[in-house]
Amino acid sequence: MKRFLLIALILLLISVPSVSAADNNTTSNTTESKMLKDTEMVVLLTGCVVGTVDPIMNEAYRNDLLPAGYNFTLKIYTMDTFNINSTASTQFKNDLKTVDIFFIFTRPGYPTTGMSYGTEFDALVDLQAIAASLKPGARIFVLGPVKPNITGVNVTNLPAYGPVAAPALSRENIKRTLLEVLRLSGAVNLTANDTKLVPGMQDFLYHPLAPQVYTDRAPYMDWYMNTTLYRPGAPWVGVAILNRYYLSGNMDVYETLIQKLESRGLNVIPYFYCSDPIGASRRFFMVNNTSVIDALVACVQFGYWPDNQTITFFTDLNVPVQGPLPVFLQTSLDDYINSTRQQGLRGLEYYWLSMFEMQGRIEPILIGGSRISGPDPLTGVTIKEYVAYEPGIDQLVNRTLAWVNLRKKANSDKKLAMVYFDSTHDEGMPATNGLNLYRSLSNILLAMRAAGYSTGNGNLTEEYIYELINRAGRNPRNMTQTELRKLVDAGCITIPVSEYLKWYSGLPASLRGQVEALWGPAPGNIMIYNNSIVIPGIMMGNILLAPQPVWKWNGTLNNGTLPPTHQFIAFYLYLQKGFGADAVVHIGQHGTLELLPGHVNAMTEDDWPNTLIGSIPNIHLLKMEDPLEAVINPTKRRAYAVTISYLIPPVMRTELYGVYQELSDLMGSYSTAEASGDTDRMNSLESLIRDGVTRAGLEVRLGVNSSTAFSVLRDRLHEYLEELSGILTPYGLHTFGELPDSETLEKFIDAIISFDPANRTARRDEIRNLLIMSASNEMNSLLRALNGEFIQPVSARSPVINLETLPTGRNMYTFDPSSIPDPAAVVIGSRAAEEMLKRYRNSSGGRYPETVAVDIGDVISTGGQSIAAIFYFLGVRPIYESGALIGTEIIPLSELGRPRIDVVISDFHNFRGAIPATMDVIDNTIKRIVNLNESSEMNYVRKHYLAMKAGIYAELVAAGMNTSEADANADRLARTRIFGLPPGADPHGAGVDRILWSRDDWTPEQLAETYLSYYSYAYGRDLNGVQSPKLLESLLRTVDTTMVIMPYRAPGEGTCLYRVSVTVNFMVNYLTGRNINSYIARTAYGTPLIRTLQESTYDDLAVTLLNPVWVQGKLREGPSGSASIALQVRDLFTSDALVDVASPDVWRRIADTFLFDSSVRSQFDPSALQMIARYVRQAHTRGLVSLSQEELVAISEMLGEKSGSDGNDQGTTTTPHGGTTGGSATSGGRTGTGSPGLSPGVSGAISMDSQSSGAASASPGEGQERAGRSYEISTPTAAKSSGTQLYAIAGIIGLFCLLGVGYYFGPMRK
Repeated sequence: MKRFLLIALILLLISVPSVSAADNNTTSNTTESKMLKDTEMVVLLTGCVVGTVDPIMNEAYRNDLLPAGYNFTLKIYTMDTFNINSTASTQFKNDLKTVDIFFIFTRPGYPTTGMSYGTEFDALVDLQAIAASLKPGARIFVLGPVKPNITGVNVTNLPAYGPVAAPALSRENIKRTLLEVLRLSGAVNLTANDTKLVPGMQDFLYHPLAPQVYTDRAPYMDWYMNTTLYRPGAPWVGVAILNRYYLSGNMDVYETLIQKLESRGLNVIPYFYCSDPIGASRRFFMVNNTSVIDALVACVQFGYWPDNQTITFFTDLNVPVQGPLPVFLQTSLDDYINSTRQQGLRGLEYYWLSMFEMQGRIEPILIGGSRISGPDPLTGVTIKEYVAYEPGIDQLVNRTLAWVNLRKKANSDKKLAMVYFDSTHDEGMPATNGLNLYRSLSNILLAMRAAGYSTGNGNLTEEYIYELINRAGRNPRNMTQTELRKLVDAGCITIPVSEYLKWYSGLPASLRGQVEALWGPAPGNIMIYNNSIVIPGIMMGNILLAPQPVWKWNGTLNNGTLPPTHQFIAFYLYLQKGFGADAVVHIGQHGTLELLPGHVNAMTEDDWPNTLIGSIPNIHLLKMEDPLEAVINPTKRRAYAVTISYLIPPVMRTELYGVYQELSDLMGSYSTAEASGDTDRMNSLESLIRDGVTRAGLEVRLGVNSSTAFSVLRDRLHEYLEELSGILTPYGLHTFGELPDSETLEKFIDAIISFDPANRTARRDEIRNLLIMSASNEMNSLLRALNGEFIQPVSARSPVINLETLPTGRNMYTFDPSSIPDPAAVVIGSRAAEEMLKRYRNSSGGRYPETVAVDIGDVISTGGQSIAAIFYFLGVRPIYESGALIGTEIIPLSELGRPRIDVVISDFHNFRGAIPATMDVIDNTIKRIVNLNESSEMNYVRKHYLAMKAGIYAELVAAGMNTSEADANADRLARTRIFGLPPGADPHGAGVDRILWSRDDWTPEQLAETYLSYYSYAYGRDLNGVQSPKLLESLLRTVDTTMVIMPYRAPGEGTCLYRVSVTVNFMVNYLTGRNINSYIARTAYGTPLIRTLQESTYDDLAVTLLNPVWVQGKLREGPSGSASIALQVRDLFTSDALVDVASPDVWRRIADTFLFDSSVRSQFDPSALQMIARYVRQAHTRGLVSLSQEELVAISEMLGEKSGSDGNDQGTTTTPHGGTTGGSATSGGRTGTGSPGLSPGVSGAISMDSQSSGAASASPGEGQERAGRSYEISTPTAAKSSGTQLYAIAGIIGLFCLLGVGYYFGPMRK
């Protein structure tokens, strides 16, 4: 480091001219002042310049400006200071009151108004307040061309000085920039030429041991290859670094990285970016347009942008591009590592993470951060070192080496693990997201065999793979010694306990402590047989085919930190240390590895996901349009996966069938009769049409009855049949690397064109070619990833909506989080909210809802339409600067013309982590709205705030808190509106869904307690997931309706979004006895279609479970298709058990079609059939349908039980899916009611012809022994304490957790 500093100093002295006016007296040590007036300046450095420019500026002021006689007063603050130092913001505000100059120093292009200035500085309002606090005559200067969005103060931009933040950065230019600010303020007598920037350094190569910097590659290579560092024949690795770390002397992280790469036998080319990142990178890392490196560690936060130039360079380079990250803007490295909040990156650091993904960078590993040593006594700037996080650098280096190994190793020698999922959502059977698992595995293994991989001697057909998986590759539900012995005898993997103990002892003590506190000392008691840990799986040559182990749940929340079991740990340690996997391929949906406890991103050695994946390259095959899978379930950020997108199942325009086709024909006949004036025929046809509407269950769906005028019924029926035909029906599943048959392909193309026929009809051939390319690209990209090549990035979107997502086979990302909601989303989301309010008012006598519960699960798919809807309800407009959301403008009530509507924001899938800045804007907006001088009847947000604040305040004071603290805390709590899961929790953990899926004897009280226990964690500025069940309960009592944005045109894709509305409806009914309507805004149309939850469910059922075409398409896919049908039935039960969304007739048709029609039943995989049987019987037990005793006996036989049961006896019967029936299932019926459930109708029974596509031959016989339970599920309970919690808030404004105040969940009364 000393050597580096000396070289840097020499370079600066010999290469950079200095300011003439400043030079005259610097060398003569005169202290004569050159100031024309006393001047105080405060500089605030924000964004990426923090940590590097501030020490350079401090040195320029101390060692250059003051000795030269520029003795103005300078105070330097940095953006991170307000997060690290609790008193810094107060001092900053005090200093601003007397300053003459306030200089905002940030990299040009970043928004200035919208920067987050820590916990107390919320743009837009606070920057305006800061400007207002300046004394008369004070001036604000901003680096670069972007003007802050403030009024009433003189703001001067410095567009010509923007380069000082990056390409022209040097101590000399920092000095000149400060002098220019003084010159423009009239404080010094200098000319513009005196302060003009001088040229910065060119892009260069530099090694800490090198005698100089190199602007050409050849001399660097000559030097390097003549040192002992050089390893002849070893791979070369490029490292890209920002020049500012070199110039500021903050090189510890990169010197450590370079040293560790070289210590592992790699040669290194360290490149420092100044001004031409792509051109210089091509010069340094490529020769004749061919890469001379085998991996690129891209540490630059900018320079490489998500644009065609960068992506083309990465594609040409064709090596893995890793994107490690620092933490330095929000906290110190030590505090980040030791904090229990495990929040992950925020603000600009999070923005960089997203930008990296948009470029195709992978593996955002934490490699360093700031270490604080105290303030400078003269300028007050916080002195920081940028220090290495060695565990992160070690993992980065090991993973770099692993990727290089994939490039160098022969395919025949590579060991690969192919991991599928059968328990992520308690499926109990191998399941994928829109993928035919067995056919896809067959295709993949055959392609690998052709590429030279060792795949064993099997014939690799889908039937052969199905048989292998069923024999030795499924997690057993019943973990008895008998079942484990069967697995062992079938040839699964066994790990001697002694071997596991050796691996386990190498884990950090903190992780071992978590496991042993819950699951006991190693090796635990799960999946242990004959002193070995049993791992289901099959070896096929060098390929291990295995299911991901079950992340067991013990029925409690464990504060959202449920560690994996010993068997789960053993599986991934076996891949690392026993099997020695060169790579792992996860297939078809998200798993649970990436959901294990730890930081949301930028993980430490004390986090589970990165520890268990270790250094194994991870490739994850995911459906192209599912952002829940692609990014938010942090496959990329926590398990370091390269994702490979695959096509959605083919979709086609819905063909009318049964009674719908009959009605369509009758409507056509009526029009003919009407045209000819045949009144008798018109009367007859009217009668037939009315009868058909009744048989189809369409009265409620259309809002008609027997007295409705036929003209009204006719118009509504015509519109509905058109709408139903416009819904896209998914047909079958996708097979990885394969196109559907030609007829289905053409219908798929028709469906894509139908989204925008005006612009797409002429592009039919292009669309076909994109789909054809997708099939080949999927398999080629998988093989290329396994060869350590670069996979191009692509957004996670539907091909129906966005053709740019084709071809598939690319590495998915989400969006630029700073722009959410984007302009298109603002238009569509606002329109959807407007139309929803119209629909609500039409059904409520013109009254507005006081509170709308809004789910934000659409933000990635839609660019934030739900956020735009929230703004619309609140009566505000978003404000943007440089394309980034920086705040909101409150619309006056006189312009708004209606009340401000309160919101409860439901985030059941941790989407808030994708848009932290947006959530801060919402939180700050609500803070401003509750303080408006508006009547409660025109501001429902304020109305509820005042009521809750008074109650909270009284209870806090009664509990012993002083009045000032009670007032501040009551204010913070009463304006909280964002609720979700515990920080870092599994979205599929202890939720209501899991109770419904895992046990049959649940009660409404248990479900309500589960909801308030698991979904009541409050979020906002200063609130990072604080459990607040009483607060959520109070808000739920005010909810009048719910709204969900549904961005898909095919049903089934957004089922989890429906579930949010369903559970909120259930809770409102449970707490208040009120039945509320939920609205689904279908926005994948020209104008948003607003439908009730019941109407949307009706439409989905008409297109899926009750549609013969849909069913046939699934059944021809074999076991994967039958699993898809079963899961759809489970989803329906989950909704219908909580809220009345389907009629008994629906369940009757499901039972008749799938259970009692032998031609259909024979095509089902036994596990799928048992799942359907279980939920049909539950529907009977709960009063959703009535089954005969004979039917119950038949279902009991399907479940492998000895005798039938109607579910109402007092005994308890174990089910094959981990649940129980009977016993306490005595409540009967649905837990709550809403609008009556609707029943799509068909004319006559649905007839399914037997398929000859292998489903029957692939299924095992009916005589299989019934599996048992793998674990029990009980109602979740909160972490135990010495008493119960009132509002359960801790850590804000000195607030402490109040214990022993009488209730935890609050009075949950109907």
